[in-house]
Amino acid sequence: QLGGKSERAVELLLEMRELGLKPNAISYRTAINVCGKGGKSEHAVELLKEMKEFGIQPDMIGYSAAISACEKCGKWERAAELLEEMRECGVKPDVLVYNAAISACGACGEWRRALGLLEEMKEQHTWPDVTSYNTAITACKKGQEGQEALRMFSELRQWHKPDVISYNVAISACGAGEKWGLALWLVDDMKEERSWPDVTSYSAAISACEKGRLWEEALCKLSELRHCYKPDVISYSAAISACGAGEKWGLALWLVEE
Repeated sequence: QLGGKSERAVELLLEMRELGLKPNAISYRTAINVCGKGGKSEHAVELLKEMKEFGIQPDMIGYSAAISACEKCGKWERAAELLEEMRECGVKPDVLVYNAAISACGACGEWRRALGLLEEMKEQHTWPDVTSYNTAITACKKGQEGQEALRMFSELRQWHKPDVISYNVAISACGAGEKWGLALWLVDDMKEERSWPDVTSYSAAISACEKGRLWEEALCKLSELRHCYKPDVISYSAAISACGAGEKWGLALWLVEE
């Protein structure tokens, strides 16, 4: 539906010109925003180019919408180009623009580029927020760089209070990086910091136990999860696998029946 709206937005701009009406910055900004929400990066970028051809300087909102469109389409290189173009045009990227660009890089496995943008933010005195760090940590996790993910989590804690998303990604990174004890500690740390673990938190911790063949710890976390939430398929599957790895076949079968 949004894709259809973006095409209609472009058509409306064309109709305005055919009627002798000159689209202004607001007209273009609105159309680019619609394209951005619909993930139509080609349309959004083309409209930015068209604005400049008509002597209209794109502003922060226009660039932000176009970069968000690139993020949705996984076009990290184009997002990075638009970021550079913004600076060349004298438009300083804000936190939201950087976050979208970092996310675009992370979605494509470009974790080094994502971390580079985070460093660039600090150099430009555009201070990263929790979302900036969460996006960078997620990029590292997707790139199977558990150590870098944990380094980013540690840096986040120096400046902000991590939220549930921060913890969940860090716990998953611990599991992937064979740091099972740290994964379990992070769940306990969440409770101490009153960032209460959710189903995803526990599932990630149980998955970490599975990888470490820590069947007792896996069942302990599953029990904790039951007290707060209903375990999902991922939780049960990881706990069953952990029991299997520990050759606790009876417990594994019992969990299947449950």
